[in-house]
Amino acid sequence: MELGGFFTTWFGYADPDVAANGSTSVGEFTSVQNAEVYFKMRGELDNGLKVGGRIELEGETTGDQIDQHYLTLSGGFGELRVGSINSGRYSYGWNTDAPAVGVPINSGWMSGFVAAQNNSGLRFRSVGLSTVIDFSNDESKITYFTPRFNGFQLTASWTPRGHATTSNSVGQGGSTFFFSGPADENIINTNGFDLGLSYSGDFDGVGVEVQAGLATATASNQADNSGLDDPFAYNGGIAVSYSGFTVAGSFAVVDEPLGLLCSGTAVGVAACASSNEGESFNVGIGYSTGPWDFSLTYFQGEEEGFTAASPFGAGGDDENTFVALAASYTLGPGLRTSFSILDIDLDGGRPGSVDDNDGIAVVWGIHAGF
Repeated sequence: MELGGFFTTWFGYADPDVAANGSTSVGEFTSVQNAEVYFKMRGELDNGLKVGGRIELEGETTGDQIDQHYLTLSGGFGELRVGSINSGRYSYGWNTDAPAVGVPINSGWMSGFVAAQNNSGLRFRSVGLSTVIDFSNDESKITYFTPRFNGFQLTASWTPRGHATTSNSVGQGGSTFFFSGPADENIINTNGFDLGLSYSGDFDGVGVEVQAGLATATASNQADNSGLDDPFAYNGGIAVSYSGFTVAGSFAVVDEPLGLLCSGTAVGVAACASSNEGESFNVGIGYSTGPWDFSLTYFQGEEEGFTAASPFGAGGDDENTFVALAASYTLGPGLRTSFSILDIDLDGGRPGSVDDNDGIAVVWGIHAGF
């Protein structure tokens, strides 16, 4: 047994147009915090089979207090993961995330400094906010990783029950969706499959990481009644590193959306209030020298907005653009500090710019891992 975890906190100045509740009376100073404790297990049997696992405890009180929790079995056959954890394809996505030594922009963290009012802002892993997306997030699944051959590795994940169409949060996972018994196919997307391919190699000091993958599932009856096909998404990326420099870029496409906020009507036909169909890309460059790290990253995402069935009314596509310039300094093993300048532009599709927001943020952070 081992104990591990991290503590990260940011403090800074931001000048968004509106607050999280839509008010135009906005405070100029902000803070964001994230912390977890890991309980890690590992061992080896007499026959050479390696056994491991991890349980993650959130450092703040949340509705998903225990985050990922899973068991691993590994050996010459590769690795098998069982439990509540992201798909193998999702884990590959971070291999080609653009360097970000401060606040990560290829995620939902931007809404901590400039509040998102639009559809994609309600979902942390939506294509409107990230290229590292996951339909099933932490729902219970089986994932297999092959051994790595000549730099290549394959992964496949199966999720029996996935996202509930009665929520606008894509795959919250963990305790939020834990229940016993078969899933209700009227409101749950089921039978999710994720496939991923990764390559890692070194050519005379030039490091190369490449990844690609796809995800699909069986749509709920409510989503099917709304005219939606089975959800389908794909993503990919590449990262190249040399002599302290790293250049990386990735993309994601949700070609067939999940049904979100679906509800039955008087005639029993579901009406879905929003969609996560769209595309995004992320590029950036980083440089490391001694204890110093620097990065410049860019993200752009576009996603369908609210429909006429939503409580907000119909809207067009949401478009989000983020730019981050950051520097960090390593104070010692497991401890570093960072400084970020963020340019955040969140454009919603509803008339009158009621779900738009933008602003600049200047943020200092401290990050401890153990």
